[in-house]
Amino acid sequence: MLTNTSYADDPIYNYTDCLNLVSEKNIVIKYAYVNPADSIRMHCFLGNHYGPSYIYANLYALGRGEREGLFTFEYQHPHPSTPAVELEVDGETVLYDNIDLHRYRYPPTAEEPWPAHIDLPWHNPIWPEKAPYLDRGPLIIHGNIYQRKHGYLHRAHNDSDYPSNSGVWDIENDLCGGPTNPVPYPDPVIDGLVLLSRDFQGTPGDKVGYNVTLHNEKRAQFLSDENSWYHRFWDHGIRLKTDDYSRWTHNARFSTAVKSKHFGHRDGKFVLGANDALLYDTVNSVHDYSSATKGRGTILGVQLDADSHPVVLQYQAFTDFYGESVLNLISFATGTQEVFNLLTIETLPNLIGFCIMPDNRIILAIYQAGFINLYELGQNGETHLMWSKDFSANNLWGSRLYLIPAGQDILDLFVWETSDPTIRDNWGYISHERVPVPVSNIDATAPVVLPATITTYPNPFNPSTTISYSLPTAGNINLDIFNLKGQKVKSLARDEWQTAGTHQSVWHGLDEKGRPVSSGIYLIRLTTKDKSLFHKVMLMK
Repeated sequence: MLTNTSYADDPIYNYTDCLNLVSEKNIVIKYAYVNPADSIRMHCFLGNHYGPSYIYANLYALGRGEREGLFTFEYQHPHPSTPAVELEVDGETVLYDNIDLHRYRYPPTAEEPWPAHIDLPWHNPIWPEKAPYLDRGPLIIHGNIYQRKHGYLHRAHNDSDYPSNSGVWDIENDLCGGPTNPVPYPDPVIDGLVLLSRDFQGTPGDKVGYNVTLHNEKRAQFLSDENSWYHRFWDHGIRLKTDDYSRWTHNARFSTAVKSKHFGHRDGKFVLGANDALLYDTVNSVHDYSSATKGRGTILGVQLDADSHPVVLQYQAFTDFYGESVLNLISFATGTQEVFNLLTIETLPNLIGFCIMPDNRIILAIYQAGFINLYELGQNGETHLMWSKDFSANNLWGSRLYLIPAGQDILDLFVWETSDPTIRDNWGYISHERVPVPVSNIDATAPVVLPATITTYPNPFNPSTTISYSLPTAGNINLDIFNLKGQKVKSLARDEWQTAGTHQSVWHGLDEKGRPVSSGIYLIRLTTKDKSLFHKVMLMK
């Protein structure tokens, strides 16, 4: 019950009290328990028209695994079992308990099954029970319900999804003996003992479980503040927090559930895309560039070029079998957003990807006619084939591909191939190709002086990561590791003279005293005479 709300009352005018129950697995309405003080079996959440059960809470069953993320009820297939009885044996009264365990083999086998009308041991939380409850009455909920999958609260005696009329017991697959209809069964040995499941007195008695009446949480409707807890939980969008998590700094909204999430960074600036919303974060300020991406399709990837302009790959579906991928550069040099189209090509969703190399070249990966082809994109939108591999033996429908630079002239191609394209969120496996990127021959102009860059591989990492960085000119550099509190964790180079070009350093996840640091996000800072660059890495243990 809520404070300041009387039993059975609607909390609509209670503006001071609210209860939220969040579970990483399931939320289950308890059937019964054994009182530890006196070992008496106690049934809970039983009621009828004159005394229903009430729940005053917002319920969030987030779930993690295959059979999790449900709001449901315990003991969904009640069957009776033989309770403890006192019998007269040779003139003495003897207590017999756990009779079914002695009468039948446990666990059951195909050759020696348990009867369909008798509970398996410990299937009933207070087994053995002569007359378990089927219909447990009305349940009135004042609050919102979030669940990852549909959970039963009221089931038929022999529902069509998992019919239980075969006598098979396979609880993991929801096969629980026979139907749960209340049919009397005289014990074949104990005279006068009748096993019979029952409905709680005064209930309709047509199903198993609870007849639910849901009253959605209406009190939050007056919370129009976008920073309120209600909007933060339910409103879809990209949300950035301050370092101390004290408030929301920005929120780029979209109206549907999340279809895609992508992230890119360069020179201490970050770009985030989800669905067709886009945020640009310079650490000091956050800009919403969603007006340049809204209505142009699902974002498949985002990167920042050498001028810190977002490059966005989006897919616009026109029919089930036809769509276009569009690569746009978003410029804000004039103070307003300008969108420049770099490429438009007919493709399948998720079977196109791109990356921006340290020298600002754009490389495309496209699945075409059984081949994955890598192209370099020219300044005028022309594409030049630079690498190709036959994937015709692989079924890539529903799969994904990704490109990640691994250095100045090397990139990694990852292809996730689903094991069954007909099943959403199915298992699959990842193939990896490391591809050399030759020097560009598109433009025969003199090479330009490139800015300093920094990358890491792998990222996330455990136990070590290789830090690759390029220097446009020779000079002294510092290479340091910081935690998110701004505390220096490790110095990999201190005022060290290095030549122009590409260099590498390995961080083994240790601090200055050689102690392993904890899991989390760390900042790598490369300091040259001209500027400081930051790069985020994640250590996962």
